[in-house]
Amino acid sequence: MAQIEIGKALLDDVREFIDQKWMHSECELCDTDRWMIFPEPTTHVYLPIGDESAPPRAYYAQPMGAFIPVSCVNCGNLRLIDARIFEKWRREKGEAEK
Repeated sequence: MAQIEIGKALLDDVREFIDQKWMHSECELCDTDRWMIFPEPTTHVYLPIGDESAPPRAYYAQPMGAFIPVSCVNCGNLRLIDARIFEKWRREKGEAEK
């Protein structure tokens, strides 16, 4: 039951973040303004971080960045929210509510 409440709080926060931060929340592909957030099985996706001048890192660990995936309900267009920026916003929001 506690996990359900945590998941609901995350979804509510992501929706509030989008409402506050995205000037144009319409999908750039289909103009729909409805987005899905995937809290299960994981809240974040991890992608390798690097630039084209860095050598391929096939034999050792790459630095990774965490992102929150948000998908258009109409066409499936995917947007990623940088988890560091989102978590900073959440902390500041929590402090302001105290």
